[in-house]
Amino acid sequence: MKLLLENWRKYLNEEKYYHGGGKDFLPTRIGTFYSKDKAYAEKYAAQHKNGQVFEVEINLSQANVYPKVFWWKEFQEIWQPQQMFKGYDIVKVIEPNGEEPSIVVLNPKLVRNKFLKENLSRDTFKCPGPERGGFKGYYQIDRQNPPRLEDLLKCWVKNTMQVYDSNVNHSKPAFYPVKEIAPYREWRAEQLRNPLNSEEYKELKREIKKDGIKEPIIIQFGQNGKMKVGEGNHRHQIATELNIDKIPVRFNFFREVHLPGDEPENTKEISSDEDYSDDDYDNESDWDTEDEDSEEYSAEKLLDMLGLLEGTYK
Repeated sequence: MKLLLENWRKYLNEEKYYHGGGKDFLPTRIGTFYSKDKAYAEKYAAQHKNGQVFEVEINLSQANVYPKVFWWKEFQEIWQPQQMFKGYDIVKVIEPNGEEPSIVVLNPKLVRNKFLKENLSRDTFKCPGPERGGFKGYYQIDRQNPPRLEDLLKCWVKNTMQVYDSNVNHSKPAFYPVKEIAPYREWRAEQLRNPLNSEEYKELKREIKKDGIKEPIIIQFGQNGKMKVGEGNHRHQIATELNIDKIPVRFNFFREVHLPGDEPENTKEISSDEDYSDDDYDNESDWDTEDEDSEEYSAEKLLDMLGLLEGTYK
């Protein structure tokens, strides 16, 4: 089994790196340093109160690496990620130890999400962050006992912190009580695109009654303080009629969410599902380059085949 895992890691071109830091370490922070020298990380961690070494795996196979390697002092003087390193995922820096260059991660998606330390539930939720420099940050939640939707919205508005999409996504949704979602429906029963007496609606209801809800509904959160069921109003209505207790949910995070009757403005999504572009690269811009069909999902599928993943939603 150990050999099988090593071969799988090589297949993904993932390598082990180490970060020495304090208890506030978050692997999704923009500009975090990682070194292949564990001893150096241990030395650095010793400088922090309650410091420790964090081991992560980083996939560099698809990374866009800045072409120049910087000396530590030089890097400190020019560090301007939004401008100089625009469009890059990794910068290499030779730290004071003078060994192999450390890497500075600009795209947190390269760091495997299983090392996120937050696993917040309804009972333990406390909004993390905010990130330094106004960047958005990420956290992980308990999918079976997720925080209240209102808490997720407040955290997004106040600290620009969102649920990591590798933690909650199409194949691994969070489960919410149907009644909790009801106030955020975009469309009431009489407003649905397919009326309740239509054949399309009846067919969907028969499928859900037989097989359950296969497609998670999508809750959209806006930094303007609004949220809604962006997709899945029909499924939620049917779940209500069938007295289903909980429903699978995934999230999108936007600058603005508009409710029926609002004048549409900028509804550009800034969740980690979106690729960054030249026109959207400021403090609120997205640094992530992964979508749901990326290699990470292929890796999870491979692990699932090997029986190494926790149970996933079918």
